[in-house]
Amino acid sequence: MTEKGVAAVDRALSIVGALGDARRPLTLSETAAATGLYKSTTLRLLASLERAHFATRDRDGRYRLGSTIHRLADGYERSAALEDEIAPVLQRIVDETAESVGFFVREGNERLCLLRVDSPRPLRHHIDVGVLRPLGLGASGRVLKLFENGAARASRRLLAALPVVVLGQDVPDLGAIAVPIFGSGDRTLGALSVSGPLSRFDRHLVAKVKRLLREMAVTLTDRLGGDATQFRWRR
Repeated sequence: MTEKGVAAVDRALSIVGALGDARRPLTLSETAAATGLYKSTTLRLLASLERAHFATRDRDGRYRLGSTIHRLADGYERSAALEDEIAPVLQRIVDETAESVGFFVREGNERLCLLRVDSPRPLRHHIDVGVLRPLGLGASGRVLKLFENGAARASRRLLAALPVVVLGQDVPDLGAIAVPIFGSGDRTLGALSVSGPLSRFDRHLVAKVKRLLREMAVTLTDRLGGDATQFRWRR
């Protein structure tokens, strides 16, 4: 019977786990024993895992983790490094503005709040980390759309207009200001966004947030391998 649904995924993941826990490559029999699966089932799932490079078979027929696992591990380490760099910046922005700040990344036609520090004030803007939001709403969404092809292909006019300011146009009573963060190859890593009640986003706060976001964008882009000179263009 063909493996289907969640059960098949669970079984395949149990094989990946067994290969990861093993101190050496495993034979088919050893893999089956470690997972409690029939050898025939184990063989079918290993074939699928091999095609996706989650597992690989040595010349002697033993199995070990494949290149996809190592690529995902590298991606996880880069993500952790990204968090290490960005989290202190978010806290500094909150300390200096008393407004909420988040780091958003694009997920298809939506945006995901990857990191967040909320304002200490009782009246504040809050978005849960890990929740997908419409890409078409908010300053961060606009930034992610405008710079979807990175910095290198963006016009000087677009770069000079940064940060993007959205004051009540998308969501009533909400102000937001955002700027892109660029990485190696001038790709857009995400958007840094400050948001809060529109009533507090007066001329003084908007000017302060814009200056601070540009400063932090230069700092983070430089630390994360991007070209910080992209932020030097002025209108």
